[in-house]
Amino acid sequence: MTDKEIIAAAGIKSALIVDDGYDLVPRASELADVDWDIFFDDAIGDALERLEAVFPGFDPDERADLRGDDAFIQALWEHRGVLDDLVRDLFADYVAKSLRDIKALGEIEEILTDLGIAFTKAGRDFVKAAEQVDLIIIDLFLGAAQSDEDRQTTVAGLKKVIDGRDAPPAVVLMSQISLTEEAPGLRDEVELHASGFRSIQKKVIKKGARMRRIIATLATHREDSLLLAEFTNKWKTGASDAVERAGRELRRIDIDDLHHIKSLLLSAEGLLPSSYMVSVLDRVLQYEIEADKEILSGAEALDKISDKPAPLTIAKGKDSFRLIERTVFANPERRKRDNGSVWPLTFGDILMSRLQGSVSKASIFKGDPNRVFFVASPECDLLRGKNLHAALLIGGTLEPLAMTEPLFGEDKTTPIITRGKKRYQIRWDFGFPATITLQRAKNHLASDGSAKIAETLRDVSALNLRQQYLDHIGRVGMMALPPRTFNITVQCAYPTKNGDLVVIKIGSKSDLTGVMHIDQRTKTARIAFDQTQEDDFADAILGIDLGDVATNSRSEIEALQQQTQLQQLFRTGFQNLKYPLKPSQVAQLIAPSRSVGNDASQKNKPIGKLFDGESSHPSASVLQNSGFAFTLLSEHD
Repeated sequence: MTDKEIIAAAGIKSALIVDDGYDLVPRASELADVDWDIFFDDAIGDALERLEAVFPGFDPDERADLRGDDAFIQALWEHRGVLDDLVRDLFADYVAKSLRDIKALGEIEEILTDLGIAFTKAGRDFVKAAEQVDLIIIDLFLGAAQSDEDRQTTVAGLKKVIDGRDAPPAVVLMSQISLTEEAPGLRDEVELHASGFRSIQKKVIKKGARMRRIIATLATHREDSLLLAEFTNKWKTGASDAVERAGRELRRIDIDDLHHIKSLLLSAEGLLPSSYMVSVLDRVLQYEIEADKEILSGAEALDKISDKPAPLTIAKGKDSFRLIERTVFANPERRKRDNGSVWPLTFGDILMSRLQGSVSKASIFKGDPNRVFFVASPECDLLRGKNLHAALLIGGTLEPLAMTEPLFGEDKTTPIITRGKKRYQIRWDFGFPATITLQRAKNHLASDGSAKIAETLRDVSALNLRQQYLDHIGRVGMMALPPRTFNITVQCAYPTKNGDLVVIKIGSKSDLTGVMHIDQRTKTARIAFDQTQEDDFADAILGIDLGDVATNSRSEIEALQQQTQLQQLFRTGFQNLKYPLKPSQVAQLIAPSRSVGNDASQKNKPIGKLFDGESSHPSASVLQNSGFAFTLLSEHD
């Protein structure tokens, strides 16, 4: 299908271009103070008479009020022909920016027309015009000053549009500046998924192909993006309704009920009412969420998402470990609350040394800063404390959480824990049980003690770990963890007929950035490259002179110079890589007609070799036959 056919099939029929270049009159904030001072100083004699004619009542002594008066500025703008000598410098910067913008906007208009998308235009007051359109192409700064206030105009307007619609529009953010760092933050502020959002720098719009490719990409995944947005919206609405229903249940409990709960139940347990009620209402709220039809129907929509290749990856902001942390651990603010327990510990606590360097050998950590302990004693025993002479601890070891290190499975492990600014995983040693007395626990956890409670496992995670330790039958099943991801940099090079290895320059960088997704169960990995580098990489590849390439590698380089293969590199990346990574393995692309997956029958196209670090490079003679040399250099933030 052509881009035009893809866009039509996705239902993208209307667009709105939003830019302050479409505003007919400048605003006060867009005119410099120094130019205003010159303007008022020149308002004498004949100039004063002309100003009074276009704005009756003009008084140069009221300059402070006039420079903020949009009606006055409109009068100057509309009569700038007869006031040219007075207002030329005042409006110069605004006019220059408008001319630049109009050129880029005209190119966008031509692209939309060519793609068969009907469009309208709007300036800063765009919300009403955006209510029904399928696509919004909008400037980051809606104002010539390029200020935070101009940015907030964009954010507030987009958020109002998106909040008022069940099916959000696809959005393309544009600006004179590079948006690599800025775009993800704005996308989060307006609450859009990456699959329905892209960004572009205005200076490259003139190339045409990039904007067309962005719109076609949004169209390709439009249906799936709307399904995801539907689930998100229904979850937000359903969760709010669930809170309201849980609140009604809470209002059924009154002071007399709390008195009975405390006297008949909690006095024996030793648990404070505050902690008990929060725990009860946690479960009530979960019950109401599980019963909400909006949430359940929205979740069912996710099953309809197609298995065709996912949208191009935007590497910045990818962090599945944040989701894992929130799944595995209780919120630290909840943990800090006093629950009335005799012991300073609770079931599921993970004890860690307070210091990362030197650790006392007299402590439970025995001088090892990487030693941690899981509190396995029943919570009721820790609450009462009457007959518990010592709490049961299970020892474990902090291991680096890095792309170059093996990732643990679910048995005898906790997949992530943060210490300072670094992340680790825990390997639990069931052959290393320990105990700690009440007094020693208090000493260790005192403000000047050697230990701290780093995290508290949620009930299901803590029970699962204790079940493993006790080797009980039918341990509690764990929720499958999301795929683990690492941000990476990859150097791309090709061998020359002279025996050299030429590193490809990608825009201003010498490497590709992306994400490595790891499936620990199948011991495979997938590399997805950052879409923002696609055009620069394409330019670099197309610029390679095949006459300079080593003879036995020309077919691979020539293959990647084909548009379909170039696009495939950024759409499917490298699939089915063996993990842990070998020093080298074949880098191949899935045929464009195939879907992403692990089907061994898929016809792949080898384009080179993937090396795990420069030290893995073979001899020069072997590299001559390798095609492209993709070298995994490092993990990056």
